[in-house]
Amino acid sequence: MDLRRLFRKSPAPNEWPIRHTIKVMPRETLRTIAEREYGDQHQWEIIFERNKWRFDGEDPQAIYPGMDLDIPEPAA
Repeated sequence: MDLRRLFRKSPAPNEWPIRHTIKVMPRETLRTIAEREYGDQHQWEIIFERNKWRFDGEDPQAIYPGMDLDIPEPAA
């Protein structure tokens, strides 16, 4: 057994490689974007964590049309 693999620190969501960047469209939410990108609306926090610096404070509801969001590769 490779002990290094067991104790290797997983990168935080804000360190995951970026798959691509999108522009938020009207009426989109982090949940609808997560559903489209990952097939699971509950993965919205991955997108939020990667883009936290873009939000007003730490409010995930502060999403607006025209906002750029980096979409990270999902965790393996």
